[in-house]
Amino acid sequence: MNTKTCAPAPESAANTPEPLVSVIITCYNQGQWLHEAIQSILDSTWKSLEILVYDDGSTDPATIAAFDGLEARFPKTRLFHQRNQGVSLTRNRGLHEANGEFILFLDGDDRIAPDYLASAMALFARRPDTCVVTGDFCVFQDGEEPSGQKALHWETFNHAAFITHGGIPVTSLFRKTMGLRIGGFSRVLNRIAGEDFDFWLSLYEKNPNFQFIPAVCLYYRHHGVSRNGHNPKRLFSRVYQILHHPRLYLSHPGAFVSVFTDFMLRRLKRRFSRKHS
Repeated sequence: MNTKTCAPAPESAANTPEPLVSVIITCYNQGQWLHEAIQSILDSTWKSLEILVYDDGSTDPATIAAFDGLEARFPKTRLFHQRNQGVSLTRNRGLHEANGEFILFLDGDDRIAPDYLASAMALFARRPDTCVVTGDFCVFQDGEEPSGQKALHWETFNHAAFITHGGIPVTSLFRKTMGLRIGGFSRVLNRIAGEDFDFWLSLYEKNPNFQFIPAVCLYYRHHGVSRNGHNPKRLFSRVYQILHHPRLYLSHPGAFVSVFTDFMLRRLKRRFSRKHS
């Protein structure tokens, strides 16, 4: 399958060094897919990069085996082990330890399109006031090859849809200085859900100039241990996000309607289940 889907970017000037991109991979018991994730980065047409892999206290034998000889097998890659801390704290550690001017997070079971980084960096070069560059993504089932079907179908960044529903993946590119400026990911949402959406909302409040690549830039793997989906804790995270960003949501009342509707539907579903149990 040809996964080269992002639009090609112009080549940099010969004497201008390319900015370093730090790709931070968090991995907890995702060893069977980790090598595939790393290889997708190394296959990128953007070559000025480093890969930081964080083992967040993995316990399964397949993942421990995948770490063996990782740095020798994959160039530009560093491996860090730690006790289990959760995805927010692990990403925050990577944000502080990365050497790159630009940061891209990647879960250990996903992969990126070859031209994603080059296309995103071209947008940063053409529009220096850009805060975040993101793109469309393709969801695929574990054990199957991606179809290439887009999940968002946006042509440009959809500000209203983003504030109301989120939607953009954690695998979006931003400047390290901006990530540090907002304090990284929320500790409150660590081990819950929605920490990535809250992170993007914090950046959006500082600079709403988000750019969108209308092509598949990320391949998101769906399987039994995916953190996303119908997580009951997501209602808590949505309420937290509104309380954490009140000015933003006061200017977009549709988000309140979305959260309230979700809350009522969940209550009705629980009552119906109890009544017929």
